[in-house]
Amino acid sequence: MMMRARVGHMAALFLAAGCGGSGGDSPTSPGGSTTVASVSINSGATSVAVGASTALGAAALNSSGTAVGATFAWSSSNTAIATVGASTGLVTGVAVGSATVTATAGGVSGARVIAVTAATPPPLSAQITMPGTSFQPSQVTIGRGGTITWVFTGITHNVMFGSGSGAQNIPNTNNASVPVTFNTAGVFSMTCTIHAGMTGTVTVQ
Repeated sequence: MMMRARVGHMAALFLAAGCGGSGGDSPTSPGGSTTVASVSINSGATSVAVGASTALGAAALNSSGTAVGATFAWSSSNTAIATVGASTGLVTGVAVGSATVTATAGGVSGARVIAVTAATPPPLSAQITMPGTSFQPSQVTIGRGGTITWVFTGITHNVMFGSGSGAQNIPNTNNASVPVTFNTAGVFSMTCTIHAGMTGTVTVQ
């Protein structure tokens, strides 16, 4: 009797396994396909200024509308207007106009028209204050021929500019405003030699 019961138990286990138990292969669930059916550019700006950049992002979907992993190849219809990183989606404006940027994955493409606008000219005046032991702001952009005014309060500071700026260094000063005109384009450091770590940058365009 015990032998017969044991055989019956083994037969039941074999039947369960053959009928799709936990050891069987599960079928592919709906939406599980990794084949790309559509591509869309789903992030980033629709316009960029000349000389500026914007990063675009793309998404790939299968036929069920489920996102699938994909590597995108990027291209521009007119690189004289806008360029794009072939693997990054970083668009840079070159000239005023419009260009179509395309992302392709699995032989499927999505596109976006990017308008390139004129660059905003840099300001011709700016002001930097020094209420403590830092420049505020510490990074300033100005147009060539423009003037930056340093406002000194009760703390004595000086301002030394990086080589090539053509600007006159400002000696130890307090309780005064000192304007400095920049006629040479470039990126120049500004440093107060009285206070360690008091540095900044002047960009002249």
